[in-house]
Amino acid sequence: MATMTGVSCSADCVKEFEALKTKQAYQGLEFVIDGDTIVIGQKFDKGCSWDDFVAKVSEDARYYVWDFSFEDGGVKKSKILFISWNPDSGKVKTKMLYAGSKDALKKKIEGGLIEVQANGKDDLEEKDIEGRCKKGF
Repeated sequence: MATMTGVSCSADCVKEFEALKTKQAYQGLEFVIDGDTIVIGQKFDKGCSWDDFVAKVSEDARYYVWDFSFEDGGVKKSKILFISWNPDSGKVKTKMLYAGSKDALKKKIEGGLIEVQANGKDDLEEKDIEGRCKKGF
């Protein structure tokens, strides 16, 4: 399904997301708009830390899905995050394209994702993300 922007999601995105979600194949995935299709950008190996991930976040708009691990009351847990990365420093046209195309990907990979809108690395502070995961939103 294409969005108002005409962008659609490739079948590979759904396949790789399912591998992350069910088989725990990856720690995270990066999604990029290539022409009029959302495709996989990079894959983050299982065990990649949050700090390593934040250091590798692109300077350009992207979508990320991340299997975020944390402890709550002594119990190890994880939640899957959908991160809409749209940095304030980005080009206006690109920012609008990513903002308007987000649903093409989200509708294909829905299911208990915690959505994070990030416009700068300060929006990706681990303690803040962990707090949201503990609350469930």
